[in-house]
Amino acid sequence: MKITLDLETNEIVVPKNFFEKIDKENELITKHGGTAVKPVERIKKAFETAMSDTDKYLHTKK
Repeated sequence: MKITLDLETNEIVVPKNFFEKIDKENELITKHGGTAVKPVERIKKAFETAMSDTDKYLHTKK
Protein backbone atom coordinates (compact mmCIF):
# COMPACT_ATOMS: atom_id res chain seq x y z
CA MET A 1 0.00 0.00 0.00
CA LYS A 2 1.42 3.38 -0.96
CA ILE A 3 1.10 6.66 0.87
CA THR A 4 2.32 10.12 -0.11
CA LEU A 5 4.26 12.57 2.03
CA ASP A 6 3.82 16.12 0.73
CA LEU A 7 6.83 18.14 1.86
CA GLU A 8 5.25 21.45 0.85
CA THR A 9 2.12 21.07 2.95
CA ASN A 10 3.40 18.52 5.50
CA GLU A 11 0.44 16.29 4.71
CA ILE A 12 0.31 12.52 4.56
CA VAL A 13 -2.11 11.26 1.94
CA VAL A 14 -3.37 7.69 2.28
CA PRO A 15 -5.52 5.63 -0.09
CA LYS A 16 -9.27 5.76 0.39
CA ASN A 17 -9.29 2.23 1.80
CA PHE A 18 -6.26 2.66 4.12
CA PHE A 19 -8.15 2.46 7.41
CA GLU A 20 -10.31 -0.40 6.17
CA LYS A 21 -7.21 -2.41 5.21
CA ILE A 22 -5.53 -1.75 8.55
CA ASP A 23 -8.72 -2.83 10.35
CA LYS A 24 -8.74 -6.13 8.42
CA GLU A 25 -5.06 -6.73 9.17
CA ASN A 26 -5.68 -5.98 12.84
CA GLU A 27 -8.54 -8.51 12.91
CA LEU A 28 -6.10 -11.20 11.77
CA ILE A 29 -3.46 -10.06 14.24
CA THR A 30 -5.83 -10.17 17.20
CA LYS A 31 -7.38 -13.44 16.01
CA HIS A 32 -3.94 -15.02 16.31
CA GLY A 33 -3.21 -13.51 19.71
CA GLY A 34 -1.28 -10.42 18.67
CA THR A 35 -1.78 -6.78 19.50
CA ALA A 36 -3.55 -4.53 17.03
CA VAL A 37 -1.53 -1.67 15.55
CA LYS A 38 -2.96 1.84 15.26
CA PRO A 39 -2.97 3.15 11.68
CA VAL A 40 -0.76 6.14 12.54
CA GLU A 41 1.74 3.84 14.25
CA ARG A 42 1.88 1.76 11.08
CA ILE A 43 2.84 4.87 9.10
CA LYS A 44 5.43 5.92 11.70
CA LYS A 45 7.06 2.47 11.73
CA ALA A 46 7.27 2.36 7.93
CA PHE A 47 8.79 5.85 7.86
CA GLU A 48 11.33 4.95 10.54
CA THR A 49 12.30 1.80 8.64
CA ALA A 50 12.71 3.73 5.39
CA MET A 51 14.76 6.47 7.02
CA SER A 52 16.98 3.99 8.86
CA ASP A 53 18.59 2.89 5.59
CA THR A 54 17.98 5.40 2.81
CA ASP A 55 20.51 3.66 0.57
CA LYS A 56 18.11 0.73 0.49
CA TYR A 57 14.69 2.38 0.84
CA LEU A 58 14.90 5.81 -0.82
CA HIS A 59 14.00 5.62 -4.51
CA THR A 60 13.55 8.18 -7.25
CA LYS A 61 10.30 7.82 -9.14
CA LYS A 62 10.91 6.93 -12.80
